[in-house]
Amino acid sequence: MMLRPAALLLACLAASLAVAAEKENQLGFGKPRRAERSASFGAPKRGGDAPADRSSDRDRDYARGLLTKYDANRDRTLDKGEWSQISGNPEQADSNGDGRITFDELVARVSQKRREKEVTQSGALPSDRRSYRLKTAVEKLPEGLPSWFAQRDANGDGQVAMHEWSRSWNSSTVRDFVSKDTDGDGIVTVAEATASTP
Repeated sequence: MMLRPAALLLACLAASLAVAAEKENQLGFGKPRRAERSASFGAPKRGGDAPADRSSDRDRDYARGLLTKYDANRDRTLDKGEWSQISGNPEQADSNGDGRITFDELVARVSQKRREKEVTQSGALPSDRRSYRLKTAVEKLPEGLPSWFAQRDANGDGQVAMHEWSRSWNSSTVRDFVSKDTDGDGIVTVAEATASTP
Protein backbone atom coordinates (compact mmCIF):
# COMPACT_ATOMS: atom_id res chain seq x y z
CA MET A 1 0.00 0.00 0.00
CA MET A 2 1.36 3.34 -0.98
CA LEU A 3 0.87 6.43 1.20
CA ARG A 4 0.14 9.77 -0.28
CA PRO A 5 2.66 12.52 0.47
CA ALA A 6 0.26 14.41 2.76
CA ALA A 7 -0.51 11.29 4.81
CA LEU A 8 3.20 10.46 5.00
CA LEU A 9 3.94 13.98 6.19
CA LEU A 10 1.23 13.76 8.88
CA ALA A 11 2.53 10.37 10.06
CA CYS A 12 6.10 11.74 10.34
CA LEU A 13 4.89 14.85 12.16
CA ALA A 14 2.87 12.78 14.67
CA ALA A 15 5.85 10.50 15.31
CA SER A 16 8.21 13.44 15.88
CA LEU A 17 5.73 15.10 18.26
CA ALA A 18 5.45 11.86 20.24
CA VAL A 19 9.25 11.61 20.47
CA ALA A 20 9.51 15.27 21.52
CA ALA A 21 6.83 14.82 24.19
CA GLU A 22 8.60 11.76 25.58
CA LYS A 23 11.92 13.60 25.60
CA GLU A 24 10.32 16.55 27.41
CA ASN A 25 8.95 14.24 30.12
CA GLN A 26 12.36 12.59 30.51
CA LEU A 27 13.97 15.98 31.05
CA GLY A 28 11.51 16.86 33.76
CA PHE A 29 8.80 18.98 32.16
CA GLY A 30 5.20 17.94 32.35
CA LYS A 31 4.12 15.45 34.96
CA PRO A 32 7.10 14.48 37.19
CA ARG A 33 8.09 10.84 37.16
CA ARG A 34 8.39 9.13 40.54
CA ALA A 35 11.31 6.92 39.53
CA GLU A 36 13.63 9.91 39.08
CA ARG A 37 12.95 11.48 42.46
CA SER A 38 15.63 11.20 45.11
CA ALA A 39 15.01 10.11 48.70
CA SER A 40 16.61 13.15 50.25
CA PHE A 41 18.35 16.33 49.29
CA GLY A 42 21.79 14.77 49.57
CA ALA A 43 22.55 11.32 48.26
CA PRO A 44 20.16 9.54 45.88
CA LYS A 45 17.88 6.92 47.36
CA ARG A 46 19.17 3.35 47.30
CA GLY A 47 16.22 1.00 46.76
CA GLY A 48 12.82 1.06 48.48
CA ASP A 49 9.77 3.14 47.77
CA ALA A 50 9.88 6.65 46.38
CA PRO A 51 9.14 9.41 48.90
CA ALA A 52 5.87 11.25 48.96
CA ASP A 53 5.72 14.30 46.72
CA ARG A 54 6.26 17.22 49.09
CA SER A 55 6.63 19.90 46.44
CA SER A 56 3.84 22.27 45.58
CA ASP A 57 2.73 23.69 42.26
CA ARG A 58 4.32 26.94 43.36
CA ASP A 59 7.68 25.16 43.84
CA ARG A 60 7.43 23.61 40.38
CA ASP A 61 6.55 26.96 38.79
CA TYR A 62 9.48 28.65 40.51
CA ALA A 63 11.85 25.85 39.43
CA ARG A 64 10.54 26.08 35.87
CA GLY A 65 11.27 29.84 35.92
CA LEU A 66 14.82 29.22 37.16
CA LEU A 67 15.40 26.64 34.47
CA THR A 68 14.11 29.00 31.78
CA LYS A 69 16.29 31.83 33.08
CA TYR A 70 19.60 29.95 33.49
CA ASP A 71 19.43 27.20 30.83
CA ALA A 72 21.58 28.99 28.24
CA ASN A 73 21.88 26.07 25.80
CA ARG A 74 18.16 25.19 26.16
CA ASP A 75 18.75 21.49 26.83
CA ARG A 76 16.29 21.60 29.77
CA THR A 77 19.01 20.89 32.35
CA LEU A 78 21.47 23.14 34.13
CA ASP A 79 25.01 22.01 33.30
CA LYS A 80 28.02 22.96 35.45
CA GLY A 81 28.89 25.72 32.98
CA GLU A 82 25.52 27.35 33.66
CA TRP A 83 25.83 27.13 37.47
CA SER A 84 28.08 30.19 37.74
CA GLN A 85 25.09 32.47 37.08
CA ILE A 86 23.04 30.92 39.90
CA SER A 87 23.26 32.38 43.40
CA GLY A 88 23.75 30.12 46.38
CA ASN A 89 25.20 26.65 46.15
CA PRO A 90 23.85 24.86 43.06
CA GLU A 91 25.86 21.69 43.87
CA GLN A 92 23.31 20.98 46.59
CA ALA A 93 20.56 20.69 43.97
CA ASP A 94 22.53 18.08 41.99
CA SER A 95 21.39 15.17 44.18
CA ASN A 96 22.88 12.40 42.03
CA GLY A 97 26.19 14.23 41.49
CA ASP A 98 26.23 13.89 37.69
CA GLY A 99 27.06 17.56 37.09
CA ARG A 100 23.60 18.35 35.71
CA ILE A 101 20.57 19.70 37.54
CA THR A 102 17.37 18.27 36.12
CA PHE A 103 13.95 19.80 36.58
CA ASP A 104 13.05 17.25 39.28
CA GLU A 105 16.26 17.97 41.18
CA LEU A 106 15.58 21.68 40.95
CA VAL A 107 12.01 21.24 42.23
CA ALA A 108 13.31 19.14 45.14
CA ARG A 109 15.85 21.82 46.08
CA VAL A 110 13.30 24.65 45.80
CA SER A 111 10.89 22.66 48.02
CA GLN A 112 13.62 22.02 50.58
CA LYS A 113 14.60 25.70 50.71
CA ARG A 114 10.94 26.71 51.15
CA ARG A 115 10.47 24.27 54.06
CA GLU A 116 13.71 25.45 55.71
CA LYS A 117 12.52 29.04 55.45
CA GLU A 118 9.14 28.15 56.96
CA VAL A 119 10.82 26.39 59.89
CA THR A 120 13.18 29.33 60.44
CA GLN A 121 10.35 31.85 60.36
CA SER A 122 8.26 29.80 62.80
CA GLY A 123 11.17 29.75 65.27
CA ALA A 124 11.00 25.96 65.55
CA LEU A 125 14.65 25.21 64.88
CA PRO A 126 16.02 22.47 67.17
CA SER A 127 18.75 24.84 68.44
CA ASP A 128 16.10 27.45 69.30
CA ARG A 129 13.91 25.24 71.48
CA ARG A 130 12.92 26.61 74.84
CA SER A 131 12.24 24.65 77.98
CA TYR A 132 8.83 25.06 79.51
CA ARG A 133 9.45 22.78 82.48
CA LEU A 134 7.86 24.12 85.64
CA LYS A 135 9.82 24.12 88.86
CA THR A 136 8.83 21.55 91.45
CA ALA A 137 7.58 22.61 94.86
CA VAL A 138 10.95 21.71 96.40
CA GLU A 139 12.78 23.85 93.81
CA LYS A 140 10.52 26.78 94.71
CA LEU A 141 11.33 26.61 98.44
CA PRO A 142 12.96 29.79 99.70
CA GLU A 143 16.39 29.79 101.27
CA GLY A 144 16.66 29.92 105.04
CA LEU A 145 14.08 27.26 105.83
CA PRO A 146 14.87 25.08 108.85
CA SER A 147 16.56 21.79 107.86
CA TRP A 148 13.73 19.72 109.42
CA PHE A 149 11.29 21.06 106.79
CA ALA A 150 13.01 19.43 103.76
CA GLN A 151 13.75 16.26 105.77
CA ARG A 152 10.12 15.76 106.77
CA ASP A 153 8.55 16.79 103.43
CA ALA A 154 8.59 13.18 102.18
CA ASN A 155 6.46 13.67 99.06
CA GLY A 156 8.19 16.92 97.99
CA ASP A 157 5.03 18.99 97.77
CA GLY A 158 6.50 21.95 99.66
CA GLN A 159 4.58 21.41 102.92
CA VAL A 160 4.71 19.01 105.86
CA ALA A 161 1.51 17.11 106.67
CA MET A 162 0.86 15.30 109.96
CA HIS A 163 1.63 11.89 108.47
CA GLU A 164 5.03 13.23 107.33
CA TRP A 165 5.83 14.81 110.70
CA SER A 166 5.94 11.57 112.65
CA ARG A 167 4.90 7.91 112.50
CA SER A 168 4.55 7.59 116.23
CA TRP A 169 2.82 10.28 118.22
CA ASN A 170 3.18 11.23 121.87
CA SER A 171 2.44 14.39 123.82
CA SER A 172 5.83 15.88 123.00
CA THR A 173 5.45 15.21 119.24
CA VAL A 174 1.93 16.65 119.23
CA ARG A 175 3.03 19.78 121.12
CA ASP A 176 5.95 20.27 118.70
CA PHE A 177 3.72 19.88 115.62
CA VAL A 178 0.96 22.16 116.96
CA SER A 179 3.51 24.86 117.71
CA LYS A 180 4.49 24.88 114.02
CA ASP A 181 0.95 24.46 112.60
CA THR A 182 -0.36 27.84 113.68
CA ASP A 183 -3.66 27.72 111.76
CA GLY A 184 -4.48 24.19 112.96
CA ASP A 185 -5.20 22.69 109.54
CA GLY A 186 -2.84 19.72 110.00
CA ILE A 187 -0.24 21.03 107.53
CA VAL A 188 2.90 23.06 108.19
CA THR A 189 3.42 25.43 105.27
CA VAL A 190 6.58 27.30 104.27
CA ALA A 191 5.24 30.48 105.86
CA GLU A 192 4.46 28.68 109.14
CA ALA A 193 7.88 27.02 109.18
CA THR A 194 9.62 30.34 108.55
CA ALA A 195 7.55 32.12 111.25
CA SER A 196 8.27 29.42 113.83
CA THR A 197 12.04 29.70 113.38
CA PRO A 198 13.65 32.06 115.92
